[in-house]
Amino acid sequence: MHTASTRHLVILTIYSLIIYFKKTYCFPRRDTILHFLAYWHKRFIGLSDLDYHLGILKKDGLITSNRNYGRRDDGTVYGKASNRQIPVDGLKYLKEMGVNVAKYLWARIHKEKPAKDSLYKNNNLPQQDLDKRSDSGFEKISLPIIDEPP
Repeated sequence: MHTASTRHLVILTIYSLIIYFKKTYCFPRRDTILHFLAYWHKRFIGLSDLDYHLGILKKDGLITSNRNYGRRDDGTVYGKASNRQIPVDGLKYLKEMGVNVAKYLWARIHKEKPAKDSLYKNNNLPQQDLDKRSDSGFEKISLPIIDEPP
């Protein structure tokens, strides 16, 4: 019996948030990612472990993140949640894992222009299984059903 690595669950969590917001990016704080890892996948890790996995995913080119800053009225700068995206290599990786990538993200991989009404119409993702090959090391991982906003 194999369990998915935390790294795979982190990228699935980021992908699920992107699908929930129906954009090509999401902006969760690290604490939010930890919350959804525990809530959706029953994986309890610490903040330093999450930083490690996010760093490996960024190094491999499977996610990108951009720091966001804000400015208060008195002129001081403060940090906001980072903007996280899944680039083309990350989407191909998810597709290889067996996740049915949403139409508008798949069109971004192939540089196609999808029909205007197909971008967000009926984009409710059902539970999806990862690759069922015996050598993949994955038994069954499914995307969470998002019933409440993050």
